[in-house]
Amino acid sequence: MPQDFFKDISNSFSAPNFTGVSATVVLLVLSGVALLAAVGFFLQARRAQEAAHRAPPTWILDPALIRAILDEALVNRARVDLGRYDSDHYRKVMPCALVKVEPAGIVLEAPANRKLGDSWSGKEAFCFLSVPFKDSRKKTFYNFSSVIERVKHQRGGATYIRLAFPEKLVMGQKRHTLRITPALDQVPELYIWPVTRTNENILGDYLDRGPKAARLPLGASHRVLNISGGGIRAESTLSSKEVRELYGYDLGRSYLVGLGLAEVGREPERHGFVVKVVNMFNDFKNVEVGLQFQERYLRECDLHGQPISTPVEESDEEVEQWVIDQNLRMFREKGVVE
Repeated sequence: MPQDFFKDISNSFSAPNFTGVSATVVLLVLSGVALLAAVGFFLQARRAQEAAHRAPPTWILDPALIRAILDEALVNRARVDLGRYDSDHYRKVMPCALVKVEPAGIVLEAPANRKLGDSWSGKEAFCFLSVPFKDSRKKTFYNFSSVIERVKHQRGGATYIRLAFPEKLVMGQKRHTLRITPALDQVPELYIWPVTRTNENILGDYLDRGPKAARLPLGASHRVLNISGGGIRAESTLSSKEVRELYGYDLGRSYLVGLGLAEVGREPERHGFVVKVVNMFNDFKNVEVGLQFQERYLRECDLHGQPISTPVEESDEEVEQWVIDQNLRMFREKGVVE
């Protein structure tokens, strides 16, 4: 409020004709103003909490967590792909370097060969970035929208773009594309078999009673490189010759997969799938395969004792949610530690 307002009130209190009734009225007015301000603040906070509660699990709305993620990106010199979309046209993204993170905004350095005019100021931009964890093999992908506040040209050719601090980060472009590179204790069990009736029975035993009951070897022949709701990328721990003899991977061929996904301090939750080989890499030393989920096996069996399966349309919801939970948990733990 203006200082003159408070000065007038002070003068009124000291005036000769100022009465107790007048003082009561002024105090009531001030109390009412304070009460309205408090109610407004409460309603604003309440709406923010409700918005956060309704937000999809891939949205990060906590400013402190957003700052922690962007700080991690800055420390690791993460690249930010920036694009601008207007009402009448769409511009291709360009790679930028994240050079500063502040409470009110972030600063990117544009490529030296891009000439950006003043018309960029005030426009809405979209950004994509990947942020590594302390283990450099693990990355998480994010995107966000923001407003370009200004473009600054420095002598020597450098161009800097200042963006308003993002209100939210979105993990991945779509839920089913969000993937992580898990630690061994996050995916302690991965078993792959060719599709046969006998192997279906083994998979059923694995889902029902675990690897020991199914008489599976303690050392798995594959490890997970990354996982999403759409499938897994696995690397064989065997030689190329052994993989060829035991599995005979070929594009489009189907396999059975037993997968154990663990939460902190809990036994792994076991899942069974029919997967299809969608890509593969073989350099005669290592074999990597991309396996897309085709069907999920349920714990129920048919009249012949065979496990019942259901199709996976685009993404398996249980694996997808597990991947999201692991991303959020790891970043929250990092924020608490640091």
